[in-house]
Amino acid sequence: MKKILVTLVLGVLLFPGCNDELAVVYRPLDSVDYVIFQEVAQNDTVLLVLPDGLTHDIDPDEELASKLVFFPYNVVLVHQAQTKDPELSKQYYMSEEEAQDINDFSIDILLRTINHFKDEGNHVIVFGDYVGSFLALRSIVRDGMIADSYVLLNGRLDVEEEIIQIAEELRVAILDGEEIFQNGYIVNRENWVDYRLLGNLVTPRYTEELSDLNLSSLLYTYRDENDDLGPLRTPEINFLTNGGATVIGFPGSFDWNGYEYYALLDFARQ
Repeated sequence: MKKILVTLVLGVLLFPGCNDELAVVYRPLDSVDYVIFQEVAQNDTVLLVLPDGLTHDIDPDEELASKLVFFPYNVVLVHQAQTKDPELSKQYYMSEEEAQDINDFSIDILLRTINHFKDEGNHVIVFGDYVGSFLALRSIVRDGMIADSYVLLNGRLDVEEEIIQIAEELRVAILDGEEIFQNGYIVNRENWVDYRLLGNLVTPRYTEELSDLNLSSLLYTYRDENDDLGPLRTPEINFLTNGGATVIGFPGSFDWNGYEYYALLDFARQ
């Protein structure tokens, strides 16, 4: 696989906040859109891994890294706006419109990366866990299913309005099955911008946004327990399967292990 890094022109982008002093400033510090995590000789399958959480570091944590090395593919870590500009997390203010713009920059990064590896003749799989699954959904809504396949884990399609409101108020929802038993707590000032961005990602009704698409190139796996957003609901499962997606549920809590690993391998071989 060729080691050609996608570059962009560095610049300063300003977004109008409630006043000039509060305007969000986006200064990407890295000129590349991705980092090659693993190369496999004579293999033209590229697994594009989106960040699985609210992170400012593109390097995977030790647990995720220990799992990625077992994939028999070229593995590529895709930047998002926050990993290109970690200073975003230190903003004192971010409007809903600014959160939308920042998330769109992350989608732009993904679009360029998909196109780059497709242009090289590779089979491209987009892999998104939790937050990454919402970034992938947002990209599909905006740009279509341009990758060869998508593997999404532990997300949702239609997050309940009460949970969205909690996110918008910069609190964390705590769930027990399908019931919100605690409305959450105020998030740490150091990461409240991340929750503003997450709130923007989970707001759309993706069953409506994706209603006209053939989803046969999508694998969606979920766990029976998900303390953050709740498990995938029956209407969401029915929507995915009716659209042609492969949907597999596994027992246990919000995580992925051998279940998801082998499901991805089987799906990719189809």
